[in-house]
Amino acid sequence: MALLWEAYLDESETHVVGGESGRVYTVACLIAPSFVWEAFSSAWAEAMKSCGAEGKILHMKDILHATKGSEWESWKTDDQRRPLFEKLVAVFQSSPIFGYC
Repeated sequence: MALLWEAYLDESETHVVGGESGRVYTVACLIAPSFVWEAFSSAWAEAMKSCGAEGKILHMKDILHATKGSEWESWKTDDQRRPLFEKLVAVFQSSPIFGYC
């Protein structure tokens, strides 16, 4: 019997004005068996829904800065964001997902 694994990767880099000095580039990876992702996705959606963020796509730069024009524009305070972050962190902590950077 084969076990199918899925991985999710994301990259980030700094943008330095006027040259390459100080540039940082990183890639993060989360990997787990497919059945783990199914349970994780359900738990993530429930956490989002319970905090009034159902159907939103979480981009940290948008939620942390309440980016104008984003679906997080009205989330301007830590008191709004903290309950969501706590629930999402709990979802990660309760899931057997491996992370690498």
